[in-house]
Amino acid sequence: MKINGESVADLSGVIKRLLGFKVTVYELKHGRISDSISNILKGYIDLLSSDDGNKERYLRELNQNIGYYFKESMESKKRITKNLTEVKSRLKKDGKEEHLKLVNLLDELSMTIYDSIVGFELETIEDLEILNQKVMSMKNIVKVNRYHISDLSYYMDYLSRRDSSDYAYRYLIDNYYVNETKIPKIEEGIKTTMRIIKKM
Repeated sequence: MKINGESVADLSGVIKRLLGFKVTVYELKHGRISDSISNILKGYIDLLSSDDGNKERYLRELNQNIGYYFKESMESKKRITKNLTEVKSRLKKDGKEEHLKLVNLLDELSMTIYDSIVGFELETIEDLEILNQKVMSMKNIVKVNRYHISDLSYYMDYLSRRDSSDYAYRYLIDNYYVNETKIPKIEEGIKTTMRIIKKM
């Protein structure tokens, strides 16, 4: 997209940098991805609909906001990756193989979400709106209780929000929150969610 012959931004590159690769599902559930895309979309619309006298201001604001989202995303991804590494190490050490399988399945779900978003062709602002709606739909699927991923809600939230993995680990292995008898249902729910997202 160009304004007065100058490129505003590479939309696909911008969106890709907001994602979290193997931690994308945590960023999605937390709302960071959908909030960033929605706000960037508004920034582009404001820019394109503005008169010539205001374009420079809207362009500056858009670039500032994108820079902020990049910084916030980078810090969050770093925190989640560290906590996730610690959780996996503790699960292996404590012999929690079934719980480790769940965490690894969430990695697969992250990659499914990542591939679905990155593979979406972005050429116009309308495409960005469609992607925005698609991301919100994926977020709703991850959060809905039909597929039992919501049983991992506390684990996923604390993994995203805390600098330590202690709380996330406790909520993951606590039988009150993640009952071991329900692990097969959670596994199947994650697999079902992956199949749905691949079809979106």
